[in-house]
Amino acid sequence: MPARASSRPRANHSGIHHLQSSAVLRALVRSAAIEPTDRVYDLGAGPGTITAALARTGAQVVAVERDPRFARELRRRFDGDARVRVVEADLRTVAVPRDARVVASIPFATSSALVARLLDPPGRPRVGADLIVEHGFARRLAGRPRSERSAWWAARYELRVARTVGRRAFAPAPAVDAALLRIRPREPLTADAERRLRALLRIVYGGRHARAGTVARRFAGRTAGPALLRAAGADPAAHPLAVAPHAWAAVAAGPRP
Repeated sequence: MPARASSRPRANHSGIHHLQSSAVLRALVRSAAIEPTDRVYDLGAGPGTITAALARTGAQVVAVERDPRFARELRRRFDGDARVRVVEADLRTVAVPRDARVVASIPFATSSALVARLLDPPGRPRVGADLIVEHGFARRLAGRPRSERSAWWAARYELRVARTVGRRAFAPAPAVDAALLRIRPREPLTADAERRLRALLRIVYGGRHARAGTVARRFAGRTAGPALLRAAGADPAAHPLAVAPHAWAAVAAGPRP
């Protein structure tokens, strides 16, 4: 007598969940606003669902996939398509040019490492990224920064949760919901302003001052410091941690005392 099929889902030992919702796929590509002249990186391309949607925009797409089986499938699928280049590499180590967009649904376990690689480097900001990541991770990034490092990211990039993505949008379904995280660059800072911002955030997250105005005066002068905070929509009497990172960037970019 044949064994009965189990109703329990198969274990997903890889921890990878492939996007299968056409509605979410359309929302992801629409959010990215890809132009035919763009170069786009799909990190963790898997079977190429997102890669194909990106290629249909006319853009040049680089599909990065570590798994040799998926990489072979991608090469077969896009053989002869000049718009798609397949790179067999780890998304946590592959070099992504700053003028290239990143549009991807990435493994939840790699989210922190990938975002750090994209947003940590000083200098000219990246043109943007649209990432499907674990929901809680996205909410933390888009909310009030909890560390000096995340404040550095938020000072130089706008981080916004564009939509919640339910777990049923994936196969196999993860244990938690995901979200579409939209990342766009803020006004670039000079190298000197970036150095000052780093120093400023170290003080803010060092917890040595009770008022934001005290920190601002140290970097921009007694009058100019609080004025720069107010112009950026921050209260000089507030606790430094309550001030949005982009306001600290405004202080860092202001005149020296």
